[in-house]
Amino acid sequence: MKIVILGNGGHAQVLAECCRAQGIEPEFLTNNDDVPDVTALVLGMADNAVRKRLIELFGAEKFTPVFHPSAITARDMACGN
Repeated sequence: MKIVILGNGGHAQVLAECCRAQGIEPEFLTNNDDVPDVTALVLGMADNAVRKRLIELFGAEKFTPVFHPSAITARDMACGN
C-alpha cells in the first residue's frame, strides 16, 4: 500500500513511525507539493480546521487511519468512515 502523509511536522512524524512499524515507508507532501494519485492519504497535521478542508477537498474515501501495531484498543472500538 502506498501511503502519503499530508504535512511534515511532529504529528506527521509520529504517523510515519506508525507506518514504518507496519513495514510501510510513507511519502510526505507539504503545501507546495502536488498530490499524486495514491492508494491512501493520511492527515499529518494537528489543525482540525485544515484537516476538515483537506477531507472536503480530496474526499473522505481517500484517507486511511493509521495505528501503531502495539496500540491497545477497546474490543468494541470502531475506526474508519
